[in-house]
Amino acid sequence: MNPKTLYLAGLAAAVVALVGGIFAPVELVRAWHFAALGCLQPALGSLFLIMLYQSTGGRWGAKLMPAMMALRSLVPWCFLAFVPVLIFLPAVYPWAADQALAGDRSIYLNWPFFAGRAAIYLIVFGCMSLLLGRGKWLGPGGLIAFALICYFVAVDLVMALSPKWFSSGFPLVFMSSAAMMALSLAIIYQAAIADPAPADVKPWRDSGNMLLAMVVFWSYISFTQFLIIWAGNLPEEIGWYVARGNGIWKWVTIFMAVFNLFAPFFVLLSRWVKDKPARLQRVAGMVFVSQIVYTYWLVAPSFVGRGVGGMHWLDPLALVAALCPMLARLITIQRKEAARG
Repeated sequence: MNPKTLYLAGLAAAVVALVGGIFAPVELVRAWHFAALGCLQPALGSLFLIMLYQSTGGRWGAKLMPAMMALRSLVPWCFLAFVPVLIFLPAVYPWAADQALAGDRSIYLNWPFFAGRAAIYLIVFGCMSLLLGRGKWLGPGGLIAFALICYFVAVDLVMALSPKWFSSGFPLVFMSSAAMMALSLAIIYQAAIADPAPADVKPWRDSGNMLLAMVVFWSYISFTQFLIIWAGNLPEEIGWYVARGNGIWKWVTIFMAVFNLFAPFFVLLSRWVKDKPARLQRVAGMVFVSQIVYTYWLVAPSFVGRGVGGMHWLDPLALVAALCPMLARLITIQRKEAARG
């Protein structure tokens, strides 16, 4: 796709969203939080995949490395996209408007500490992105640091939207979702510029197997988290799932079950799909879109009293306004790197 077309689409969506935001400024900030999160996840996931490839090797990594390297360069910009959220924090996080809502977690959930952690995330992951871009080997040590810091990113950007809810397993779900989004996006782009009938199909087959493994892993830990919380039946924990299992969200949950698990699982079992870049690209596109829906499922129901179950018409506009320029920049960077090579 032409980057100019993506930039224009993003600009048009941003203009409409800003006009709408004049009449609903709080909803615009909330919509931007979702959009920035949807862009940050694949960028963070690319860091994980690059370090995983450094640690283990594999044909999948060699094939997808150009796209992953281009994607990791966007990490600092994705974190900077959260600056408007920091400025208007009470619009997104209820505890920022009323500190009493944080309860005994107020020592962690307060604006100065939250902003300080955000700065740490930007510095740490920005440095990782820079070092990987210079060809430095971070390997297992980098993966450990990534997991430790990303744990708090998941807490701050998603769990803190519902200050009474907590799950020790959710950060792992968040990280696996980020990695799956990055892998899907890398497959989509590399398949778009690949030979439709490659002489060596093994790298594509391995990429498909990697995506299949991530689909299974994400599904397993997501369901395990749900099962543990549901069995515990504690009001402060189960309420989070109740809000996402009623009304329109019930149908969104069914959509995710089909397109985040069952459809890609059974399709990716076939070599007929994995050996052809165009076919694998379609499956990766399905997974990426489904994960964007999953991100929305995580965020929107937390905004009680907003639209239909937390949904608002500004949300898709904000997503287009953020995601289109990101994809355009990704394409531009990768093309420049290919021209140099």
